Amino acid sequence: PNILVRESFFLNTLYYRRLAARDPDIADYYRFVLDAYNGPLWETQKGRLATLREWVKTEGAGFSVVPFPFLPSLGPKYPYRGVHERPGAFGRDLGVPHLDLLEALESTLPAPLTVNDHDAHPNELAHAVAARAIAPFIDLPPPPGGVRAPGGPAAP
Repeated sequence: PNILVRESFFLNTLYYRRLAARDPDIADYYRFVLDAYNGPLWETQKGRLATLREWVKTEGAGFSVVPFPFLPSLGPKYPYRGVHERPGAFGRDLGVPHLDLLEALESTLPAPLTVNDHDAHPNELAHAVAARAIAPFIDLPPPPGGVRAPGGPAAP
């Protein structure tokens, strides 16, 4: 992109939205990810994770898998429940500890868990809920204090 696109948030947004609309893997990113967990790409990813686990082990560190759900899709009809089974099975097969954050994050609904409607990344509440679930999993004390979603309850 040219300097105007790089330096203008507005033009940058327009540019990348147009680009995303033309690329099927970006336009339907969640379907792309779902397909990746049900095909040969998942077999490749398992090999990468096994290699990473071995390298971490040789360095004397621990290796765990903690998948984060797709937050905008959470709810009773969450279409990625099957995807969450893949890392768990991988962990069991290779003796890798596994913690799925799906249940912990679903328990906070209907509180908003994403940055905003256009940014699906976890917000402060989602990170607080995740931290509280992960801390005992890796044998650390939970982070202090509660984090509140705007107008919502404190994180459990």
